[in-house]
Amino acid sequence: MPRHPPNRRARPVTTFGAVSCVAVILLGAGVAGRQDDANRGRQVFDDAGCATCHGPSAKGGTAPELVGTDRPYPDFLRVVREGIGEMEAQADGDVPDEQLSIIYEWLVQSSSNRIASDGATDTP
Repeated sequence: MPRHPPNRRARPVTTFGAVSCVAVILLGAGVAGRQDDANRGRQVFDDAGCATCHGPSAKGGTAPELVGTDRPYPDFLRVVREGIGEMEAQADGDVPDEQLSIIYEWLVQSSSNRIASDGATDTP
């Protein structure tokens, strides 16, 4: 009759080991989350038609560069809604506030050096 090894209890995971695993998972998720946010912001920017004038990477075109803006959100929202210079006012029905918020976050978190010429963002 074959002999089976005696049952051994699993060793408890140390607190340090458990915390380390959780930290690695959260850090990975954070980087992936920021990349997803950046991709989403850029996509919303494109879908809203902003790239037509401000360039595909928001670095400027026939309209000014927006990437890395330090304009406060209320001012950004006012300019979009009321228009400025040659920029026509954009109604909430055309570009909802939720989309403008996503675009704004992408612009603020981006900088000219982090957005490649093809529009892809680098991971920080």
